[in-house]
Amino acid sequence: MKVFQNNNKYNIMSNGVLIAECTMQKFNRAYAFENDTVPTPISLNASINVGFDGTGETLNWDTLRDNMFSPDEEEEEIIKVEALPDAPEWSEIIDLIPDYRKYAFEVIMSVMASRKNIENPAWLGIVAPPSTGKTFMLKMFDHTSVAMLIDDFTDNALAAGTPNTDAAEVHSMLDDATGINLVMNDMSSVFSQRPEKVQKFIGSLTTAYGGTFVKYSPGTGAQRHASATSVIMGMTNRTYKKHRKYMSMLGNRFLFLTLKRPARLRHREDTRTYDLNDLRLKVCAFQQDIISKTQPTLSDAVDDYLYEFVHKVIVMRNIRWITCWDELEGESRLYQEMIELCMTRAKIQGRDEVLEEDVDFFKPLAFETIPNVKNIKTIQNLIAPTTNNKWTKYILKNAIKLGLTEFIEQDVEVNGGIRGTRMETVKMYTWNADYTEFVDELIEISLYHDDGDENDE
Repeated sequence: MKVFQNNNKYNIMSNGVLIAECTMQKFNRAYAFENDTVPTPISLNASINVGFDGTGETLNWDTLRDNMFSPDEEEEEIIKVEALPDAPEWSEIIDLIPDYRKYAFEVIMSVMASRKNIENPAWLGIVAPPSTGKTFMLKMFDHTSVAMLIDDFTDNALAAGTPNTDAAEVHSMLDDATGINLVMNDMSSVFSQRPEKVQKFIGSLTTAYGGTFVKYSPGTGAQRHASATSVIMGMTNRTYKKHRKYMSMLGNRFLFLTLKRPARLRHREDTRTYDLNDLRLKVCAFQQDIISKTQPTLSDAVDDYLYEFVHKVIVMRNIRWITCWDELEGESRLYQEMIELCMTRAKIQGRDEVLEEDVDFFKPLAFETIPNVKNIKTIQNLIAPTTNNKWTKYILKNAIKLGLTEFIEQDVEVNGGIRGTRMETVKMYTWNADYTEFVDELIEISLYHDDGDENDE
């Protein structure tokens, strides 16, 4: 016989069979009844006697009682970690990725291989039509040292609290993913659940960003969970658009990567000249090697170039409602995310310094977080302050207050009714010289590309 203690409960085993699970108090009552039948009998006594009869092991209550006070030590389960090969060169990996996914895969590698023990680790949302390689790329990082991949989760999975001392061991998603990447392959199943569940998860996720998450439960009080992780979540275009109200809550936490559907897909197994599992192990080995490398240097010139870009992104992200500079939110967060990604890409490329091309590489991710791009484009094309579009009017009004626009006086022909037409001078506004190039780049990347969803209404 053996007895194992699990919190304040005891598992009584006979020949490898679990006979009973009970507290010490309840066992003492069963022991007392075995030696003195005067007390009220309890079912535990009968369960133990019948259980040992069934296993054929002789039951000695005094020996069992001694085991209860000195329980056996349960052997710890040894978790075998899958061995990784020597880290390959980046070219050995990227050359095997289809041309139409090389950019996306390098972005994902940069996020996966970025540091987690910083104030603002990079988080990434991947938006793509079905069957375009999104899951394929994420599965390449399926290793216990690299990422925790999940397809679905239950209530309170993000940071569970233990309700009482009798409960079994409770895992928390954030704790299990600390120091590695938390990958949610497809958020479509999550967003299809009850709205209150989705809102609760999104709310907890935004709170958990940046290091720790404290959850209070009546049973154990305040439980502190680590959240040093990069969250990467995939979703289809329709899920992203349908649940934009949820995703807007994540806009300041996530960078977004939109994948378009290629003109020709070749995902049949017989077209691949490599073994998928072999590629996965090489990818994970490369990721581990990148993490171990020394951070590259960031020159003042590249730092200024990056900061100016980040500042303009934050201005445009918030331009709909800000009226003064001290209302800007999220600038330092995006700045640190972009620095970390640029440094990680420099390591991937085998460089010891960050270049402006690294900043340019990640610009589309930041542009994706800017809403109302069409309204911003309208101002770029010259607009009068009397426009009837509500959001364009708000954006223009705030842009004028912040000194981001310039006006051009134009003579326009006005219909005066019975008096005929007349010429009037009207002020037409557009973005100033400091923002014109930025807005042109924003419009080109955000509006003039195919997201692959041919069924958009």
